Amino acid sequence: MDMKVAHTGFWKTSDAIFGGALLAGLALDYILPLSVENPAPANIRVALGGSVALMGILFVVLAKVQFSRAAQPSAPGKPTTELVQNGIFNYTRNPLYLGLVIVLVGLSIAFNMPWWALLTGPVIGLVHWALIVPEERYLAERFGDEYFAYTSRVRRWI
Repeated sequence: MDMKVAHTGFWKTSDAIFGGALLAGLALDYILPLSVENPAPANIRVALGGSVALMGILFVVLAKVQFSRAAQPSAPGKPTTELVQNGIFNYTRNPLYLGLVIVLVGLSIAFNMPWWALLTGPVIGLVHWALIVPEERYLAERFGDEYFAYTSRVRRWI
């Protein structure tokens, strides 16, 4: 089977999954508010959570820069002609998704929104099955041994 792209459809994007998690967390917080008793002052919590979220944003930016330098799309609905393996891709095969998970955790800390932290596990599972598995299948078919060599030296997440 010759796959032209990894997957298509808006619901099969990180925007939909992470945006959905943010909205679901807000809805759950409205229906069943949770908060974590935090001995740290709010400004410390916001600074810590904001720093974590910024680290996640940095992962996303670094990945987008590497894709751009290689003239490759970051959207899985577009064909890939080169396997990007340098920069942040030396450390994780999925820096965009990892970055967004880190942002979700950082926002949870900054805004004392436990629902976002609780949704992190299901989000990772959904990202794995809806996004990563089809992308890996696509890249294996497209790049063969080059991709398998890459997967043997770089972990999926961290």
